[in-house]
Amino acid sequence: MINVTKAGGTAAFLGKNSDYQMASKTGTAQLFGLAIDEEYDEDTVPDELKDHALFISYAPANKPAIVVAVIVENGGHGGSVAGPIAKSVMDSYLKKK
Repeated sequence: MINVTKAGGTAAFLGKNSDYQMASKTGTAQLFGLAIDEEYDEDTVPDELKDHALFISYAPANKPAIVVAVIVENGGHGGSVAGPIAKSVMDSYLKKK
């Protein structure tokens, strides 16, 4: 989970300038099934059928003080949509400590 916010991870940009190390998992929940020969095209899917964006994280990774779970309905990608929300919550909490 630590590698998610390190270089090469699915949410590496979140850990780039962070003062603490996060342990995270990104996710995407599909709302409908596709036929075997069908491809998901985010640009043509109606907004109410777009994937849900998921992100769970705790920090600091070596001695957790906060755990955050974010679900953005119809948000798309977990790392790029839900991740920044979780990071903002953790930043606010950890700066007060």
